[in-house]
Amino acid sequence: LEDFDDDPQASNEKILEAILLVWLDEAE
Repeated sequence: LEDFDDDPQASNEKILEAILLVWLDEAE
């Protein structure tokens, strides 16, 4: 993923947010 070279911190936050949303959806 070339996007990681631009801003790893922002990319990680978006990934973590996506995982969190999926996890919350699975938890219901």
